[in-house]
Order: sequence, then C-alpha cells, then structure tokens
Amino acid sequence: MFASLHYISEHHANADIPGQQYHGPRGKEYEPKPRITNGVTHEDDDQAPPTGEQDEEEKPADTPEEFEAALKELARDLVGKQKQIEEIVKTIPGQDRTREEQEQCMQELNAELEAMDVELVKAAEDKQQLLERVESAIWKVNRY
Repeated sequence: MFASLHYISEHHANADIPGQQYHGPRGKEYEPKPRITNGVTHEDDDQAPPTGEQDEEEKPADTPEEFEAALKELARDLVGKQKQIEEIVKTIPGQDRTREEQEQCMQELNAELEAMDVELVKAAEDKQQLLERVESAIWKVNRY
C-alpha cells in the first residue's frame, strides 16, 4: 500500500490546483536550486567536488499514458489483495456463528479439556501404581 502511494506521489504530473498557489516545477522556466556540499554552494554541477555519494536526482513525471496504465495496475493489485484478505478471513473458524454460539462452543471445549485433564491425572496415578508393582515384583525375583 505504501509503495503504491509513494509511486503515485512521485510519478504524477504536476498540475495547478484551483485556488492554490503553485509551487512545483514548470517546464523550461523551472530553475533547479543550487546544490550545497559541505556548506559550499555550487551553482553548476560541474563545479561540485566528487563526494562518492550520488545526489538524488529528480525523476521526470511519467507520461499521462504511463501514469494511467500504472494506476490501473495498482488498482488491480489492490483489488487482488482485498480478495486475498477476504479469503483469509473466511477461513477463520467461527465466522458463521453468532457470538453466543461461539461462547457456548468455547465453554463446551473448556469442559472437555477439564475432563481430559482429570483423565490425565488418573492415568499418571495408574502409571505410578503399576511402576511400583513392577519394581516390587523385580525385587522379589532378585531376592530368591
């Protein structure tokens, strides 16, 4: 989403907005601002010392046809993402139930979990009793 908005803001053609003062570049009358490097103003790019870093160049606006095609592609992508999100939301369990039905289901599952917990404790006790019986039998065999 951010990339789409960034593209639109960077590649749109500048246009006047009725009732507002225009501050953007205009054709041949546009004069670039002088570059400042390390506090030194450079009127001409040829005078600027090499810095190892390339200055960010202003990209020209896309032609109206290119921009329109890009907008259509971005719109298709946005609609596709929306459909993907809708499909993911559909797979969330309980979407076809009311809140009360979901709460009832959670209570039933919680009761089932508690019953299984009781069974687990009983099984652990049975295991301990069987282990003690086996150990007792082994000790009896070893004595004889």
